[in-house]
Amino acid sequence: MGPKTAKVYSTIRGWVVDGELSPGDKLPSERALCEQLNVGRTALRQVLGRLSAEGIIEAHNRSAYRVPKTLIEGSVPLSDGFLEELRDRHGLTPEGLRYAVERAQVSLVPVGDRWAVAYRVSMD
Repeated sequence: MGPKTAKVYSTIRGWVVDGELSPGDKLPSERALCEQLNVGRTALRQVLGRLSAEGIIEAHNRSAYRVPKTLIEGSVPLSDGFLEELRDRHGLTPEGLRYAVERAQVSLVPVGDRWAVAYRVSMD
């Protein structure tokens, strides 16, 4: 992924992570995104495919994308206390924590010179 494509990826991901797009919101059309982000359709589709594979967005129909409805999401520093921090941050009961861990999509993401665990638990 080139620098321009990486910037488009960061921008769209930021819209979701920062709450500009809420769970269930539809992303603008591919044509509108291409114009807004000054990127070609091939590069945009590469970004949308990656975001979809990561669970940040969901593909609907042929070219419509939405932010998935989620129960919880976020990131915490990678450490031995990951589960405790997840539990405390979201006020989860032991049963809620077990539900979250069983259904979570988890990935490692760089945060500065360290790593964090990014997680998303779908309602479905």
